[in-house]
Amino acid sequence: MIKDFFNKENVVSECDKFDMKIQMAIGHLKTHHLEEAMAEIKSAQAERPDSAKVQNLLGIYAEKIGQMELASRHYRASYALDPTYAPAKNNLERITDYHYSKRTEEPDYDDSAELARRVGAQSVKSKVELKKILDYNYVIIVGCSGLGANIATMMSMKGISVVILDKNPNAFRKLSDSYSGYRIEADATDIDELIEAGIEKADLVVVATDEDNINIMVSQIAKRIYKVKTVISRLYDSSKEPIYHRHDIDLIYPSKLSVNEFEKLSSESWKEV
Repeated sequence: MIKDFFNKENVVSECDKFDMKIQMAIGHLKTHHLEEAMAEIKSAQAERPDSAKVQNLLGIYAEKIGQMELASRHYRASYALDPTYAPAKNNLERITDYHYSKRTEEPDYDDSAELARRVGAQSVKSKVELKKILDYNYVIIVGCSGLGANIATMMSMKGISVVILDKNPNAFRKLSDSYSGYRIEADATDIDELIEAGIEKADLVVVATDEDNINIMVSQIAKRIYKVKTVISRLYDSSKEPIYHRHDIDLIYPSKLSVNEFEKLSSESWKEV
């Protein structure tokens, strides 16, 4: 009856109809009427395929049916479509914490299949290798250069929580459409901005701006002040290499290393001793 009322063309606009479908889907999800919820979600999706609200609801639906990895993908897609949409950000953070707590609090929790889907089962041979890749739980990349953007995309596609910073908002155009992490317009030489980006919980920081002096400064902040386990920095001027080595900072030489070699370098940091 309510739906028939709102479908009258002289009552609400198309925008209102879309929002009505979203609200009805939410209501059905809360009351566990999942078939009705999906019908409303699909109807809303047909109107706006690129809606952050729709992707967020698909994530909630996936959680309701126990598909946590699928839910995570929808939440990442929702955030990528609209980083200001708080429900998607909150759900993404919550489900990321869920997966992390499962791995740390329950040693027998076997998430090999889930991890394999994230990184591609053909590329790994054992659960140990899968764990090694996903031992990075929170990654910060400073500088959305071509290198930084490619690394950010590679890691986000593996399901790792990634945030990339750049003070130039136009730089984010370099990111691939498949990138589903966070992006923050900020000056990484400002410690307050790094704190806001979550450097206190980062276990990998990649500094990939086009300026060596900035890279040196941010790398040392990450390593010396915040004790980030792995810091990898881009370096153009090889004469500055001793500065990095004194602080156990790994280097990327643009003329020598590719993104693939970065992946090898970041994985080696977690090899057992």
